[in-house]
Amino acid sequence: TPVQGKRAKTKYTGVYVRDSFSRLCPDGKPDKCYDIVWYGKGKYHREKVGWRSEGYTEADAVRIRSEKIKAYRHPELFSSSGMTLDEGWKIYCARWLPNLKEAQNFIARYQKHIQPQFGAWRLENIKTYHVEEFKQLLFSKNLSPARVKLILCDLRRIMRKLVEWEKYSGPLPKFRMPKVENERLRYFSVQETKDYILELMLYDCDMYYIAKIEHYTGLRLNDILSLRKIDIDIEKGIIYTDGKAGRREIYIPNGIKNDLLHLFKIRDNYLFLNKNGEKYTSKYMSNKFGRYIASTNLNNGVTDKKYKYVFHCGRHSFGSILAEQGVSLYIIQQLMGHEDSHSTERYAKVSPNAKRETINKYSDYLDQKDSK
Repeated sequence: TPVQGKRAKTKYTGVYVRDSFSRLCPDGKPDKCYDIVWYGKGKYHREKVGWRSEGYTEADAVRIRSEKIKAYRHPELFSSSGMTLDEGWKIYCARWLPNLKEAQNFIARYQKHIQPQFGAWRLENIKTYHVEEFKQLLFSKNLSPARVKLILCDLRRIMRKLVEWEKYSGPLPKFRMPKVENERLRYFSVQETKDYILELMLYDCDMYYIAKIEHYTGLRLNDILSLRKIDIDIEKGIIYTDGKAGRREIYIPNGIKNDLLHLFKIRDNYLFLNKNGEKYTSKYMSNKFGRYIASTNLNNGVTDKKYKYVFHCGRHSFGSILAEQGVSLYIIQQLMGHEDSHSTERYAKVSPNAKRETINKYSDYLDQKDSK
């Protein structure tokens, strides 16, 4: 039984389509694959553009074929005199990558996904529609929206840094990020936070200190596990950490100063080590917290994962409680190390009381002025 139809002409010159008898698009219709044919260097070139299920259309095939012909007929417009992404990547690696704790993961994503697609491209030739095609290609590999967004953020971060360092002055493409429905809606109240941390004190000392630092500072688990004594200045009240947004300063709240002093006395380098004297991995400690939470009634009867308690909810609680206290989203963004305000805006949804109190204070202030 054939699984694919013969290639047929479309109404566009040099563009062909093949119907699939085995593949279906999300709308339930049979999938189609678009091909192009163009002449150059004394021969015909036949190339596959992509499937409709991957987001490709006849219009995409026409445009890609046109670009191929232009590049052949006018090579001066596509010369290699400008900086390529690979060249920019080398600069990024030398200047910025050492600042990131998750450097190896960044390198792996670049080598596996970004470099094969854009490594040899001049930066100025990476347009918005190329990024959109790249996004569809990533989805065609069955990557999750969160993973696709992470890879696109990597590409955007590299290009933005090159502009910031004045290594590239050309236009930047627009990045339309996929919507990721994985935001946690569960967060602890002040009393729940106190009860949770107190219970951990009796359960496991390291977990107690880790959870307390998270709830009091909003630091991510990997950032906490990577803390060394040299990263903490008790006198100045500052923690220096290298997170997703690079190196930044965290102010030490009074509630954890004594805990940090105690850890300083019993540790030589990293604050948290396993029984073999090695730094905990995020996966190990996350699973350990997961087992503890499963032994409690925190998630009893909860079926929606957005409302289930996991370790990261401590960081979410940090931002939520600050928002409830009327702290501005800008300050919350700085304290939590968000690269853009979009990640912080979720906390505006959990602070209706703070917004009501703010507008009432404003109203009272106006009334006071009028009475004078």
